[in-house]
Amino acid sequence: MTVSAHFDGKVLIPDQPLDLPTNRALILHIEAVADADSSAHESSLSWIAANAVDSEALPTDLADRNDFCLESSSDTQPIWDVIAENMKRVPAEDLAQLPKDGASQIDHYIYGVPKREL
Repeated sequence: MTVSAHFDGKVLIPDQPLDLPTNRALILHIEAVADADSSAHESSLSWIAANAVDSEALPTDLADRNDFCLESSSDTQPIWDVIAENMKRVPAEDLAQLPKDGASQIDHYIYGVPKREL
């Protein structure tokens, strides 16, 4: 669940009513919203999603998708090569923000569960 809120100096106040039981413990991920006058800064994952695939190479409908998957040509690259090539375009400062334990603690980063002892 994504909730917009503001901080009054003591507590976080949701911008809309929440349908949650009172006094329930929650885990929050807090992300500052850019000021209206500051330039927007894309997150690493947003950049990867937007630049990972050449959209013109994808089929436009389901019938084409089936044919597309069955076709093979000599210029087809393995997906890991495509990912590696696209990762070269991710700015170093964005890569530095990615968690070092992202694979081993994926449930923590996706679902917000407490980190596991490894």
